[in-house]
Amino acid sequence: MYMMPKLIFIGAIIITFAAIVLFIPKHKTITNTSGPIVFFGNSITVGQGAKVGEDFPTLIGKALNVPIINAGVSGNTTYDALLRIDKDVLSHNPSMVVVELGGNDLLLNEKSEVTKKNLDLIVSKIKPSGAKIVILGIKFFLFNENYETDLQNIAKKYNTTYVPDILEGIITNQNLKYDDIHPNAKGYQKIADKLIPILAPLIKKPN
Repeated sequence: MYMMPKLIFIGAIIITFAAIVLFIPKHKTITNTSGPIVFFGNSITVGQGAKVGEDFPTLIGKALNVPIINAGVSGNTTYDALLRIDKDVLSHNPSMVVVELGGNDLLLNEKSEVTKKNLDLIVSKIKPSGAKIVILGIKFFLFNENYETDLQNIAKKYNTTYVPDILEGIITNQNLKYDDIHPNAKGYQKIADKLIPILAPLIKKPN
């Protein structure tokens, strides 16, 4: 006789709990669309070989009319970049981070597994911030195929944008180079021209 009310009571609890679960708002990754674009890289990001204001991040910022932060440091390896990512990137609450790293690892004969691990950590640290991520590839005679493949795999893993070989058409043209590796002002303009149509659609597009 007492079993039926008890079952009804238990059923009511189950239904109430299910309703609460169904109507609790699902957690969404916050997408930041108001922060600056942070360019995180080495001497190529800095603009070595050109005058102040002729680096490709500054050129992109002016062309797209968006705030940018050039967080490039000459000579940085992926390990060096990891040590400063909180201060130089995440603290700025960026809407987008453009990563250009790995070249110095190869120049210093760092093991490819180490470079890949560091780059993966860098992207994994940026991802939870809600910033869109763009990974830039660089290819010249010192760079092996594994490097490019690793970048592509990392970009795919984190569902980010990958731009291959930003030095294409520059590294083989002395008129666009300051030295054997770094572009001159015209070379950096060429990089900016390549990236502008790629970055522009991402500025206000939600993740």
